[in-house]
Amino acid sequence: MNNPSYRTNFQSALSTTAVAVKTTGGHLYGIEVSNPNVVSEWIQIFDALAADITLGTTTPKLSLAVPKGASATDVGIMDKLWEDGIDFSIGITVYATSAPTTNGAPSTGLTANILFY
Repeated sequence: MNNPSYRTNFQSALSTTAVAVKTTGGHLYGIEVSNPNVVSEWIQIFDALAADITLGTTTPKLSLAVPKGASATDVGIMDKLWEDGIDFSIGITVYATSAPTTNGAPSTGLTANILFY
């Protein structure tokens, strides 16, 4: 993972509002997410543009569980790294939700760091 062209995207309150990480094809190399809620939450990642996604209906390319935290200062953490990257042919759009394929919002937004190209 030594490529000077990597880009990062930081989100301080990821929820059900679309985050267009990249609006053209690319690769997802890693994601780290913290969850201050006392229930597990989910990150849905789509190979699509935000305008083409109906959250809760459109199937995500990835849906990743983020473990619950004990409090806002004792958060649950999820991190994933993909050395070769995961290919996205259209774009990379991300949401945080209360279940793997729902449109329900987490009670408090999640903090995310996304590594892509």
